[in-house]
Amino acid sequence: MNCPNCGNTMPDGSAFCTNCGTPLSDSVAPVTPAPVAPASPYEPVQPTVQPEAVAGQPGVATPPEAVPYAAQPAGQPMYQQPTATQKVYAQTTGNTRALAMGVYWGLLPLIFAIVAGDKDTDPFLKHHLNQALVILIGSIICSFLTVIIIGFIGLIFLFVMGIMGTIQAYHSEMTELPLIGKMKLIK
Repeated sequence: MNCPNCGNTMPDGSAFCTNCGTPLSDSVAPVTPAPVAPASPYEPVQPTVQPEAVAGQPGVATPPEAVPYAAQPAGQPMYQQPTATQKVYAQTTGNTRALAMGVYWGLLPLIFAIVAGDKDTDPFLKHHLNQALVILIGSIICSFLTVIIIGFIGLIFLFVMGIMGTIQAYHSEMTELPLIGKMKLIK
């Protein structure tokens, strides 16, 4: 027996084609074809409802290529970002962002931001000052540990955290850096 859709050779008595999933007998309800991709990425794709498997037929299943990506249960969004990794953004000015970006790159910019910045009323600057202070203290500790390889690994990690902090400050993010963001030195 050959599939009328794809031409795949099937054993006699098969209910569905093992290659494309097309029903081969009249007793099985036809499978709704997958929707055609929209011409524009802004046009919604209408979900299709796949027929239920016929009772008593072993191995009857809808092949994965026949189920469109847009076929989601009603009311469920296509993608939902986990709340644990949500980014927090702040309303900042260009001067505050520049101060927050600079604190990650040395002791002098950090001291300047502490003296010139309004860390008491600006939570964005306070957040980045805290993370930069943790990186600075960690760098001092790791510089003493460079006698062993752990110090070099720590310095590389802290350098990468400084780059990540600078990027977050540029984008006005207040997301905690890995391992460093949990430590609060400025309250």
